[in-house]
This record gives sequence, structure tokens and C-alpha cells, in this order.
Amino acid sequence: MKNYSSLKDSGIEWIGEIPSHWDISKIMFVSENVTDGSHYSPKITDNGKLYVTVSNVTKYNEIDFESCSKISEESFNDLVKNGCQPIKGDILITKDGTIGRGLVVGEFNDYVILSSLGLIRFNNEINPYFGLYYLLSGLNIDQMYSNVRGSGITRLTISLIKNLLLIIPPIHEQKRIVSFLDKKTFKIDRLIQSKQRKIELLKEKRTSLINEVVTKGLNPDVEMKDSGLEWIGEIPSHWEIVKTGYLSQLLTGHPWKSSDFSYKEGIKIVRGENVSEGFLRWGSRTRKWNKEVVKGDTYYLNEGDIVIGMDGSKVGKNYVLITEEDLPLILHQRMCRVRTNEELNPHFLKYFVGSPMFHYYIDISKTDPMVPHITQKNIFDFPISLPSIEEQREIVEFLDFETKTIDKTLHLEKQKIDLLKEYKKSLISEVVTGKVNVQEEVDEVLV
Repeated sequence: MKNYSSLKDSGIEWIGEIPSHWDISKIMFVSENVTDGSHYSPKITDNGKLYVTVSNVTKYNEIDFESCSKISEESFNDLVKNGCQPIKGDILITKDGTIGRGLVVGEFNDYVILSSLGLIRFNNEINPYFGLYYLLSGLNIDQMYSNVRGSGITRLTISLIKNLLLIIPPIHEQKRIVSFLDKKTFKIDRLIQSKQRKIELLKEKRTSLINEVVTKGLNPDVEMKDSGLEWIGEIPSHWEIVKTGYLSQLLTGHPWKSSDFSYKEGIKIVRGENVSEGFLRWGSRTRKWNKEVVKGDTYYLNEGDIVIGMDGSKVGKNYVLITEEDLPLILHQRMCRVRTNEELNPHFLKYFVGSPMFHYYIDISKTDPMVPHITQKNIFDFPISLPSIEEQREIVEFLDFETKTIDKTLHLEKQKIDLLKEYKKSLISEVVTGKVNVQEEVDEVLV
């Protein structure tokens, strides 16, 4: 790709030079309408017309209509009268909470929007698809974030959107830029989708491998017997089904007083928000305890302990095996510590707890679908297929090696996806801001 032969100073430091025949304007001066959706939330109904919010705009810059709420036809018609229904060619951008997603409205527009979405209707100086590419470019995302309001939820006001600066090529160049970017980004997106599919297949392979080995063992010729549990199936004839609680000591954490938490010094407190799928997560708001620990060392965690969250939407999936590097740690309430005895290898149990079998068991055990939670007894009663301690060790060594190999490939594929996304973002920014000239390349394609 070539550079433009003639450039001029844009007069704006963070934009720099632009092609000499391009212009810069505020969005308000090249738009017929800049507004947002409804500022009140109508009553949601089981049937009716579609109602689109920021949460319905996907990371692929599309509307997920299946996730949209519905409102009555009367409410819908009222919002249409108030200008909350987009028309073909309008641009919708996310402005509250999530910033940096958007789309051009197509033929289907039988929906209304909430105030979390901004609506821009450019005049005939701006091709809407060029406008969208520009609005979602890295340069403009930075511009939008520099103007956000709100310490909790990031929010762009309509006044701020109107005052966003837009770089404007001649309309015929805008169309050629759109043609070029459509072609290039389509190829990039196909590569990303291919790698995402590979990642999903690798995850499925990893899960299937763990399920197979922790229930069937490593010997394909071993004699099998019925486990008595449909979701486990057959197990080696010399294995047993044993409840987790018979092989471990279970303890729930202490209700440490929030007023006594420290964020600077002390021992880290493991809470539900700190435990993900096999990992501990810490941040600047990590709770710490810098006073005397209640009941001596009862709530201290040890290497090899498994911690399982008992509340929340990811109940059963928020678990972690504590390592020596993690310590010292103490346990908070509604978190269950499982400390295995000599008959159960904690790493073997970890693979079981991270499997879909445990997730299924939790799903049929948890109460209150609105605020899902389980009890210590649910974890105590979880049945596992138990080989000898020596066979457990062999299984753990095998799975450690195999899963690390898969995880390494997963990491590499995720890195490639990140590089492709960064390349796409950089390409769009360079093209829509005139840093590179794609006109000749488009001419070659059109010929």
C-alpha cells in the first residue's frame, strides 16, 4: 500500500497529517440526526415488538435479536413516535457501559432502541459504512474514551458524540475505502473464526480426554463394570464409587467483617470473585486481613487444598487447587475447602472437579435458579470413581502432560487471534485516517 503524495497538517495534534484533499468536521455538521434511544424502560412482555439495548450488540457488531426483550405494540408505537426507531442506513453505536461496537442498520428495522445506543444519521457527504469504519477505528475509540463520563459506568452523551471529529475523504474515495476494507476485514475475520473453531475443538478434546481418563483409567483392556451412575457410566472393575466427603475434610470459610478488610497489607482472603475455572484472580481491590486470624490457623489454606465457590451464576465452575506459590491465604465464607486424605490425590480430584461430570452434579443439586447456591453437604456427597493411589498418580502424570500440551497450543492460537485483531484494528485506522492510500489497489480489484 502506498502513501498519499500530498499531505497537510490537520491542525489537531492527535490526528496529525491527512491527505491534502480531505477535510475534518465535527459529526454534528455532516449529520441529519444525532440522538439516542428511549430514556425510560417500557414494561417487558412475553410477546410483542423487539427492544434493542447495548447488551444486544455483539462483539461482531451485529444485533443478537434472539436476546432482545419484547414490549407491547402500544409502547413500541409510542417510542417510534419519539424517534427511537432507526431507519436503513442509520449507524447505531454503543455509548453506555460498552463503547466501541456498532452497526449500519439494514433492511430489517422493526425494533426500537434504548438510550444506551446512539443513533447517527449522516447526510449525503458521508457513506454510512465509511462512517462506521471510522467510528470503530482505534483513533476514534481513543477519542471517545477521552470524552467518557461517569466513574462507574462509562458513558458518552449525545453532545459529546455530536462533537466527535470525523476525517472526511471525498465520497467516491469513501466508497472505495469501504470496498477495500470489506474485502480485507472479511479475510481477517475468516482467519479469526477458523482459529476460534480450532480453539473450541481443542477445548472439547481436552474435556473429553479428562472425562475418559478419570472414569476409565489408562488401560483400554481392563475389565469394566457399571458404576451405577448414568453420568459416569462404566468404570474399571477394581475401582469404587466413593463420596468425596469420605476421602477428605471439608470446611467453609469464616465471615470476616468487611469493615476490617485491608487493601494494602495482610493475608489475602479467598472470596468467590477471586476464584475462576482453575485459577486465582487478584486485583487492586483484593481483600486482605491484617488482624489476628480467628481460631488460630483453622482458616489458613494449605498447598493441595481445593477451594470451591458455593454461590453465583458459575457455582461449581469457580474452583482452584492451591499451590505453594499461592500461600499464605485464608478462606472466606461461602467458599468450601476440600482437604483430601491419603486415599485421594488432590490433583486427581482437581481433574474431577473441573470436569462436566461435576458441573452436571452441581446443576442437579443447586437451589434457587435466580441466585444459585450449593451446600457443603452437596460437595460432601459428590461421587467419584476411585482407583488406587498409585493409579491416581499415574493418571495425574498423564493428564498433566497431555493437558499442558493442549494448553500450549491453545495459548499460541489465542496469541494469533490477538495479533489478527490488532492487525485489523491498525489497518482500519490507517486507511480511514489517510495514512495509507488504497485507491490504486481498489482500482485493480474493480478492473
